[in-house]
Amino acid sequence: MNQTLRGTAATFPRASTCAFIVALGASLAASAAFAAMAPANPTAAKAKKAMVALVAGTYGKSCMSMVDSTPSTMPAPVIVGADGHVGVGKATDDVLQPAWHFNLAASTKEQPLMLTMDMKGESGAQRSYIIGTNQDGTGSAAAISEGVKPATTTGCSGPKPTGVGVDVWAKLAAPLIAASGADLHCVDMKTGRLKTASASLAADKLVIDGRVMSATQPRTFEGLDVDAEGGISFSVADQAQNLYMIGVDARGKVVNASIHDPKDSNQSIVCKVD
Repeated sequence: MNQTLRGTAATFPRASTCAFIVALGASLAASAAFAAMAPANPTAAKAKKAMVALVAGTYGKSCMSMVDSTPSTMPAPVIVGADGHVGVGKATDDVLQPAWHFNLAASTKEQPLMLTMDMKGESGAQRSYIIGTNQDGTGSAAAISEGVKPATTTGCSGPKPTGVGVDVWAKLAAPLIAASGADLHCVDMKTGRLKTASASLAADKLVIDGRVMSATQPRTFEGLDVDAEGGISFSVADQAQNLYMIGVDARGKVVNASIHDPKDSNQSIVCKVD
């Protein structure tokens, strides 16, 4: 994301800041309308607040802004508030509103931390914030508005996010979505047969159809996802790249789970409620 933004910087012609401010106002007005479309879920809001706090800060270095492919001459910083107010300059969105979708990814092999927050509206309109880390360890943030006229993009560098190195399982997943569920309907990839199984997440282990991943095992990836309906899912990969996933709905009920074995699909399993 950062390299793409930087790569286009040399091609930016000059443009007025006014158009950029008008574009932000239009997209923020659309955001307010989108936010009324989804029901509230206190647990989902709590998860979002914990996630946004990991990347809170002002990203105001080496900024560049585009308005319909034309650059702004005075790009404002991307500001990520721990209270959930995120935006460019003084124009902000309340990303804790239900309509916002959050995806947090932490990897030991790729990017250490990335948080994507986006909201889709009618007629293909979408507003997104992407906060992550650069190869040199510094932070980066982008604000993107698509499907509206004019479309806007702002990208800036900034401090290293304080959440880099966070234990997603211990700090977020277990406290927020610790749950167990039975009577999930699963497809055994080895036999192709359907069967009933259970899945559970606790502070010490994740169990899916009797297969256990311990919280003490080394992990190469962790992810937490909060959708616009209030559902929350946790994903974690072990050193062999086996990916475990468990998801709950807005009521905290387990509704899906899976194990993906990248080396042997016969060892994979996919489960969900009817």
